[in-house]
Amino acid sequence: MACEVWGHALSADYFVIACRVIDASLMSEVKDMAEENRRLKRMYAEMSMQNDLLKEALGKKRYEVPLTS
Repeated sequence: MACEVWGHALSADYFVIACRVIDASLMSEVKDMAEENRRLKRMYAEMSMQNDLLKEALGKKRYEVPLTS
């Protein structure tokens, strides 16, 4: 099975070799980035929940500023 990338046909063997080339420090960086991504997603979920609770507490009222001409 071949994959077309930037106009070049790449075989499955290419990907196996490419994966072997990735060193431990790069894998460590990838793991750190994945952990940071999980942390940020958790933070976003908490902030979103707080936002929803605040909207509910305020009675979903919208305060509009009248436009002056």
